[in-house]
Amino acid sequence: MAPCPERVGPYRVLDLLGRGGMGLVYRAEHTESGDLVALKLVQGKSHAAIRGARREIFALQRLRHPGIVPLREQGLHDGLPWYSMALLRGKRLTLALRIDDLGGTTVSGAADEVGQASESESEPTSGW
Repeated sequence: MAPCPERVGPYRVLDLLGRGGMGLVYRAEHTESGDLVALKLVQGKSHAAIRGARREIFALQRLRHPGIVPLREQGLHDGLPWYSMALLRGKRLTLALRIDDLGGTTVSGAADEVGQASESESEPTSGW
């Protein structure tokens, strides 16, 4: 795994929050405003990883729902996509799923809704 970057875009990286299939999520601070964010940085320079990140970013830019944290900023760091979102405080999703306090929404149902929403939009033709 690559070392934790000191800075990504206008953010100072503070620490690693987690990792997933496409990348790493850091707790970061905006250097001007001091706002804390969750910053996702894609790992791997494969075409599939970059394409997947572009699709995820494009979907997040378009989705508006009280249950979805909006995307704040996005860009490239050493040729890899990144984006930032508000840093939420509270229980980890894995704990919430164990005690079933998601109000009846299943993970697969929520994932299906997000997937359908992102597929209904065409991908951007400009950018990276």
